[in-house]
Amino acid sequence: MIPEAKKDAVTRALREAFGVTEFEDIRMLTAGLTSALVFRIIVRRCPYLLRVIMSSDATPGPGQGDPTHQFACMRKAAEAGIAPRVWYTSSEDRISIVVTNDAEGEAYLQTYFGEAVGEYRRARFYLMSQIVHMFYAVVFMLLGSKGKSIESNAKAPDFRDFHDCIWAGGVSLANDERKLEYAKVHMNQVLQNLRAVRFQEALRIVSMGM
Repeated sequence: MIPEAKKDAVTRALREAFGVTEFEDIRMLTAGLTSALVFRIIVRRCPYLLRVIMSSDATPGPGQGDPTHQFACMRKAAEAGIAPRVWYTSSEDRISIVVTNDAEGEAYLQTYFGEAVGEYRRARFYLMSQIVHMFYAVVFMLLGSKGKSIESNAKAPDFRDFHDCIWAGGVSLANDERKLEYAKVHMNQVLQNLRAVRFQEALRIVSMGM
């Protein structure tokens, strides 16, 4: 299923990210708006998303061009807690591997702290994620509106679906319309999270301290 020209690169990615040379299972996901290939792979019984950019065209655009900047943005967003953890990227091979499930997010925090996370740290991380959502909503609203009035009731895609499209190269934030849509995506997500039981529970835990 992996194109012959990319097999060595994928093997290299698996070795550097997980210390293995083969995945346990693979499934190609529905084709997006670019020539990049996206697969769901299983490694050590955990699911990951593998994206392989096939185009060698240096012209910037979805699914082509130098992915160095895109990969850097992916890592920054992951560090901010608003995007999936990035396990591996290679601008030379044009390959990236990310994860999107909660269990891996827990593993990420445990690796960061070097010990069991605990409910207090988990709650703080969740609350900080809401602040980041608000920050991105405000910044992208300012960037996209350029001082003009905006439609506050405009519908927006699901947060995870939109991020998956960005990751797959199907969405570019270069134009103002997309910036405003991205702002709305973050705003909707934080409003949804603020109404959730998990948010109230996180506030309770943090207010009690360690």
